[in-house]
Amino acid sequence: SPAQNCGWLALLTIVTLLGLTGFIPYLGIIPIAMVMIGLMLTAFFTSHYLNEITSSEQRATVLSFKGLAFNLAYGIIGLLFAWLIIYLRADLSGAHPDWSGQLLENQAFKDSFLWMPGYFLVLGAAIALYSARILNKTKASK
Repeated sequence: SPAQNCGWLALLTIVTLLGLTGFIPYLGIIPIAMVMIGLMLTAFFTSHYLNEITSSEQRATVLSFKGLAFNLAYGIIGLLFAWLIIYLRADLSGAHPDWSGQLLENQAFKDSFLWMPGYFLVLGAAIALYSARILNKTKASK
């Protein structure tokens, strides 16, 4: 079911994000592979369920919009990540004025991954609440 697949994908995502925070030499490739699997599953499930509910006349338009929405989301996530790195670098620079620029950048990058599980949980909860609200309104209007 869509809800079950979403739940498994959310579990995979949180485990992956927690795995990324460790920066474990050599074994760190495992969470990276899980990121790719998660992205592929997200694209597959989204297309699969959109194909199920969309008429063939509208399918190309809906799938094009899906691609646009994914690209917009990736762009927004990229900007937020860049702002987080800037914030962390400035914070580390104040706390460690003797560190080189490269060391500050590396540590800011590593520290940024500690934020990701929390971001995912907050954003996931917000999306789940919003979706439940929309679904309840849809059921009530039937």
